[in-house]
Order: sequence, then structure tokens, then C-alpha cells
Amino acid sequence: MSAKFKNAVACKPSGQEFHLTRQRCRNGVASLMAKKGKPNRGNPAFSGPRINPQEQALMAQREMLKDGLPVFQVYVRSKISQIWFPLAALKGDQRAQSLVNAYMSGFLTDLYKNNLETGIAKSVMQQRDSLCEQVPKNVPPLKKTEKSNLEFGFKILYEGLEEKMGPQKVQLITEEMSLNIVDKVKKNLGF
Repeated sequence: MSAKFKNAVACKPSGQEFHLTRQRCRNGVASLMAKKGKPNRGNPAFSGPRINPQEQALMAQREMLKDGLPVFQVYVRSKISQIWFPLAALKGDQRAQSLVNAYMSGFLTDLYKNNLETGIAKSVMQQRDSLCEQVPKNVPPLKKTEKSNLEFGFKILYEGLEEKMGPQKVQLITEEMSLNIVDKVKKNLGF
């Protein structure tokens, strides 16, 4: 044996001779070595636990809720199928937090709920094009649905809201929701 393999042992799996160190030879089976003596650990892109995209979204939502501000979960559906799919989450600000707290108080709940709906509807309608672009990537069942056949909805995620006001259903966002009171009156009068 050469000086390079002075601590080596000959292992003969399937009739071939390998010169390996004693630690690498177990029961006649040798471990594979990558270039420059590094062990072959496989592709790093596939190593470690895989996380489902929906689980990633839930983890991101939990992170968003930690600071106490409301999160508005945006959903999408086809006018034909009527099944809601989560699409995005919009984080509220201090004003949204005060509106949600006022809504939860039980006093003038309809007024506060309408203000919340108007704000969310305006945000979603302003971002409609970018949300429509996200649908094929994030919601495979709606990949082939035309933009004109998509409907958006929302739920409010806020600590204590469901305990106080009961379970929420996805609220459909309409064009009329994005109008303020003056615009609604003008539209009803035909201006």
C-alpha cells in the first residue's frame, strides 16, 4: 500500500477493492464520498423538513397578529364555483384597530362595521389587478378563471373578535362597498 493509504483497509463489496480508512468501512459497505473528501449529503435544496405553503401562510399570519393590529384576510372565488380560497393578508393600522375595538364594543356596531368594510373594499379594489395576478400562482384551482369572473371577500383576524361577535363568514366585497356615504347617495339618485 502507498503512504496515502497506510491506515486503510481493503473492503471488497461485490468483488471490487476499495482502500478506505477503518472508520469508513462498515460491514463491507463503504459510504460514498463527494469531491475533495467531503461526505455526500445530497442536494441542500431538498434537505430539511418541507413546509406546506398553507402552513407558511398561517405562520406569517400568526406573526402579523403578534403586535395587536388587525389583519384582514383576503379571499378569492370564482363566480361559478363559489368556494373561497385564501389569497392575501392586509395588515391594518391604528385606525383599523380602533374601528375593530369600537365594533366589538357593541355600541353602533353597524356604523363601525360599514366603516371597516368601506376601508377594506377600497384597499382591495385599488389592488385588484395585483391580486388578480397572484391568483394563478397562489390558487391553482382558479388558474384558468378569467379576471372578470373573480370575486373577492375578507375576514377580520383580531384577537377576541370571534369570541365577542361570534364566528365570522367570508364577507363578499362589492363595488358599492368601496363608495362612501356621499357617493352612495349620488349613485342612488343617478348623479
